[in-house]
Amino acid sequence: MADETPQVRERPRRRSGRVVPNHVTLGGRVIARVVWTLVRGVDATLRYRLDDPTNALATVRQGPAIFTIWHNRLALCLRVYERYIRRPQPTRRMAALVSASRDGARLARVLELAGVQPVRGSTSRRGAQGLLELVSWGERGLDLALTPDGPRGPRYVAQSA
Repeated sequence: MADETPQVRERPRRRSGRVVPNHVTLGGRVIARVVWTLVRGVDATLRYRLDDPTNALATVRQGPAIFTIWHNRLALCLRVYERYIRRPQPTRRMAALVSASRDGARLARVLELAGVQPVRGSTSRRGAQGLLELVSWGERGLDLALTPDGPRGPRYVAQSA
C-alpha cells in the first residue's frame, strides 16, 4: 500500500544577493595577534630614514589622504603610518579595504590591532559594497588605504575593478 501523506516540495531558498564577509575565528584572532606582535618586533629592529625631496609628507599631513600599498608591503606600512602620520597627529585615523575572505578576516583583525578601521570587500567579493563603505569613511575625514594589486597577482600590477 502506498504512503498516502501528501508530498510537500520544499521551496529553494532565495539568496538576498548580499554578501556577508567571513568572520574571524578564535584561531584567526590568535594568528592575528601573533602576526601583529611579529610585525612590531621586526619594526623595533629597523632604522627608518625619510627621504622626501618633494616634501610630500607635509602635503599628506594637511588632511585626509588616500594611500595605495602593494600587498607585500602592507605589514610594515602600518608601522610607517603610525610613525610619520599618527604620532604627530594623534587624531588621524585610517580605513583600509580588506578582502571579504577568511584570510581577509585575519588581516582585518591585524588592522584593528593597529588602530585601522577595516572595510571588507575586494574585486571578487563584495567589491561595490566595500568601495561605498570606504568612501563613507573618507567623507568622515579618515585617511583611506587600498592595495591596487590583487591578492592573486600579478604582483605590482594594478587590478581593474
